[in-house]
Amino acid sequence: MTLELRVVLPHDRPLLRAVLADPAILDSYDVYGGEDGVEQVFGTDHTPADSVHVALLDGEPVAFACTLLLPADRPWAMLRGFVRPHARRRGVGRALLKHLQDYLARQTHLPALTELACGAWEPHEGVRALIEPAGFVHERAFWLMERPRGPVSEPAWPAGVTLRTLAEGAPIADWNEAYNHSFTDHYRFVPSTVADCERLIHDGLVPREGVLIAYEADRIVGFARTGVHANRGEIETLGVVPEARGRGLGRALLHWGVAWLQHHSDDAVTLMVEGRNEGALRLYLEAGFAITRTRGVWSRPWPRT
Repeated sequence: MTLELRVVLPHDRPLLRAVLADPAILDSYDVYGGEDGVEQVFGTDHTPADSVHVALLDGEPVAFACTLLLPADRPWAMLRGFVRPHARRRGVGRALLKHLQDYLARQTHLPALTELACGAWEPHEGVRALIEPAGFVHERAFWLMERPRGPVSEPAWPAGVTLRTLAEGAPIADWNEAYNHSFTDHYRFVPSTVADCERLIHDGLVPREGVLIAYEADRIVGFARTGVHANRGEIETLGVVPEARGRGLGRALLHWGVAWLQHHSDDAVTLMVEGRNEGALRLYLEAGFAITRTRGVWSRPWPRT
């Protein structure tokens, strides 16, 4: 058996596409499972091109891994990887994990890393067996929630709130401000920049008509961002600035997002919520969402000692 690990250079992208074409990718990272899967992998400035690797087993592309380098107050990295089912239990995942950690030890894109993290859907005994010997400790859980297709109440917008999508002329800078102001106190918050948002639009990863900004007088008070993946629609982010909470704006944005997705996709509407966010969980349950899957998150300090 010959195992080769290599950086995905532009001429290697067909190898990465072959890995992402495996139907099992939908169970791990369904955002990578569509025709634009390769573009999704490279579609953020947080994923340096030299952090994306592919594994060849006897010449066959069987796995990939990448790293998101996230410039928070305490900079951290999220590791992602996938091994095709027929190549599992042959040391490929372990080799990729070591390879990524070696990469992180020498990369210069974000040299002040303090922590590494990775995630996996339950059941994740195999992932535990891979990462816990490498020092990763289970930290918390996120829930994937799904709402069956069906009628949704018209949004009840608070008095004085006006709305514009990016397609209707809302500035991308307003979307960026709404995100940063809404999530600054959240778990592992990573601030975005206008350039980040422009990149998502330019690369076709976020539709302009699927981002709604809420205003009150001259203030930005909330937003919703939607997306359509290979097998589901998703309310990808929904936020209300602290000063505007408690007035029903979050519920109205949620109902708008559900309606938008049901109009633009034939699949179920989903969203992801952090397991300790009890207020958001209540809101989503009241709107007809139910928990369908649990994703664990593990972390370890960095650099290695």
